[in-house]
Amino acid sequence: EPRDDHQVRLLVELEPEVLEKFKHQAARKIAEKAKIPGYRPGKAPYAIIKRFYGDEALNEQAVELLVDDQYPKILEEAKIKPAASGQLDEIVSYEPLKLAFVVPLEPEVVLGDYHSIRQEYNLEPVTEEEINRVIHNLQNSYAVAEPAERPAQETDLVYVKMKGVLAHPAEGEDAEVIRESSYQFVIGDSEDTWPMEGFSKELIGLSAGEEKKILHSFPEDHTSEKLKGKEIEFTVNVQAVKSMKLPELNDEFARSLGGTFTSMEDVRKSIHDEIEQNRTQEYDDKYLSSLIDTIISQSTIKYPPQLVKDEADHLLEHFQEDLTEQKMDMDTYLKTRQMDRDTFMAQEINPVAVKRLLRRLVIDKVSREEAIQLNIDELKTTVAATMAQLQNEPDYKNYQRRGQVENLVNAVTMDTAGRLLNRDTVERLKTIAKGEFKPEAVVESEVEAVATTEENATETVAESEAEQVTPSEKNVTETVAASVEAEPAPDSTQTLPAEETPPASEEPKSSESPSAE
Repeated sequence: EPRDDHQVRLLVELEPEVLEKFKHQAARKIAEKAKIPGYRPGKAPYAIIKRFYGDEALNEQAVELLVDDQYPKILEEAKIKPAASGQLDEIVSYEPLKLAFVVPLEPEVVLGDYHSIRQEYNLEPVTEEEINRVIHNLQNSYAVAEPAERPAQETDLVYVKMKGVLAHPAEGEDAEVIRESSYQFVIGDSEDTWPMEGFSKELIGLSAGEEKKILHSFPEDHTSEKLKGKEIEFTVNVQAVKSMKLPELNDEFARSLGGTFTSMEDVRKSIHDEIEQNRTQEYDDKYLSSLIDTIISQSTIKYPPQLVKDEADHLLEHFQEDLTEQKMDMDTYLKTRQMDRDTFMAQEINPVAVKRLLRRLVIDKVSREEAIQLNIDELKTTVAATMAQLQNEPDYKNYQRRGQVENLVNAVTMDTAGRLLNRDTVERLKTIAKGEFKPEAVVESEVEAVATTEENATETVAESEAEQVTPSEKNVTETVAASVEAEPAPDSTQTLPAEETPPASEEPKSSESPSAE
């Protein structure tokens, strides 16, 4: 019986002897723990167990054992491929035994005409002004700070002690927003954005030993949860004022930066390339995110609720890990957000989980439609390099001790295969949307390839639970062994849209050195 949530209700009737068989198994299981006068544990006969515990207890235990054993056979007979574990919904009757299961179906994705989608690709070039700004920040990093017996002025380095409190705290609310600590600011620095835009210029005219109070109202859409919509009073005590003697921008300065720099031209080129790389990554993330959302809007996608729950659980796990790194637990975070766990899940985790699931399903479907193929050589090289890096990790010895290195290779291979496949799939989508895709240019024989899906990467390595290394897995393992001294793994970061996660709280950070890019 199909349901509206892409699941089916499966009504199953079993032969009487099937239940009877599992009732005897249940009796033996009960007997192992039962204390029945005159019988050692596990030795009481079926009739005695039945008399002591009754049909109801036997039936409950029998159905539990029966479901574990028969459920895969039931799915096979019903010709159902589930997307996730089903569940026993109801014991309809015992005579005859009728069970009702709810089974989640595999997702169905019908794509729209994504080949007709066109989306302009306009990446802004790197400007000289941007390069000069980074170079100026580098100058600040290498500047010599000299005491200045005068009020602070533009470009000075000012050391302060500062705290921030709520101007109008509610009753019982902790007024402290930024605990008192030492900070330093370069007045007029290009990165002058904390704790608010242009804050450092509030220090102009202050001398060592002077105090200033600064009142500022933060907008409702501010990125910091602690500051958004709040009026904060900052108390600033100036500790010292120093003038910045900047180094001259010449080839000697370039060489002092280390690396392979021999001239300022080398430095400028390196800065240009880094800005361009970061900008391209950021632009591609937004471009592809918008493109995939457009494809989703034109597609018909059906999926069971269990897949959203799995995605949400995965998101929540990573979110809690992020909180732990910030020395915060979930309960404390929810208090700062003034919401309970259910509200947080419903408003922030679940919508992101749905969005991620839809994108994953669409990318997987496009991968199949476009017959995207994995380059085996790239896959092996990347896996080998990753394994070489993992051998330096403390946990690697645990895998060796447990004899599970092959399983680790399999897991790394599957993860890498998925990332490479996603990268190539979204790159194809970008080419299509830009109007640059030429089907005749796709030559299947250009690379040694496996089938289009991530699951088919198991031809390269055996499934994780296999006890014996298959020939193909053995080949990859040998590649890994030969690559222990290999170079660090190439960057295999997938060109997927940036994954959205709920915002963690932001703690203000002390500035330990002059602000520099």
